[in-house]
Amino acid sequence: MTALYSLFWEPGTGETFDYGSLIDYQPQRVVQSRNPLLSPSRIIHAWHDSQWQQQATPAVPLPLLIPGTTYQFFIDAEQTPANSVGLAIDYYDRQGQRIDDDLHDALHGQFTLPKQTATYQLSLITLNNEHLTFRSLLIGPAAALKNAQVGWPRTDRITNIDCDKSNQDGILDIVLMRQRIGVEALPMPQARHQVYLKLSPTELATPELGQSALQALVKPIVAHYGQARVSRASIRTSGRGTAQAASWLQQLQAGLANKSLR
Repeated sequence: MTALYSLFWEPGTGETFDYGSLIDYQPQRVVQSRNPLLSPSRIIHAWHDSQWQQQATPAVPLPLLIPGTTYQFFIDAEQTPANSVGLAIDYYDRQGQRIDDDLHDALHGQFTLPKQTATYQLSLITLNNEHLTFRSLLIGPAAALKNAQVGWPRTDRITNIDCDKSNQDGILDIVLMRQRIGVEALPMPQARHQVYLKLSPTELATPELGQSALQALVKPIVAHYGQARVSRASIRTSGRGTAQAASWLQQLQAGLANKSLR
């Protein structure tokens, strides 16, 4: 696995238990789920490989995880009552037989894939949940996310990660990405302060829309890190059409640099 992955709960990207549930798909890929009568340990929503689960047809495949490797996960969600949602991971061999499972009763944790794993399933489960506001699930190698803190600006367009890279305290790295449905692959962090900004295909193809969207995305980053640091940030791109977006960001950086010198 050479990337971090953000998973979203969108129609057609897994399996949702909707019997008796009120499911509301909101802007910015936010999902509201309510079902106070759902029994503990029941699945709220699951992401799985359709090779073994024929009844569902995910729009995109699950991230390819390496057997024997340890991963961290971070769930961006609000839950009522507190500590009422967990993450279950089921591991399957090449015959589709379940070989092991893990259950986490928190929104952040680690898991290690058994060496015989061919595929797996991720499930949000209720412990005694009444109301869940879900935004995303981030997965990455534990070695790369050691002591990391994931900052959630409450938008699916920005991911902010403070990594444990103490020898690079002042470095800010910005990755411009093409927004995708279901699962987004985020290039591995290269600095302690790592920011991913995501533009839609329409924005990338339309300079006027793209520049306006990027300017709006940069504002909270400037508010958090300051004009001087953002103006000096390194820029990387990921996805078709993002090279042009880098030039838009460079123009914004030049403007920020001029303001910081005044």
